[in-house]
Amino acid sequence: MDLFGEDLIKRIRYTQIEQNDACKVIKSRDTENAFIYCDPPYINTNMGHYS
Repeated sequence: MDLFGEDLIKRIRYTQIEQNDACKVIKSRDTENAFIYCDPPYINTNMGHYS
């Protein structure tokens, strides 16, 4: 039994998840065909180095 199903597996096959500064990720991965989603810090949470 496929937990995720073949459609989802195909959709995320080439997905990469990184934990890094958004600007560094964009600079290192940006290409004409790239889709980059950078999850922003959440208001009223511990945002690490963000203030």
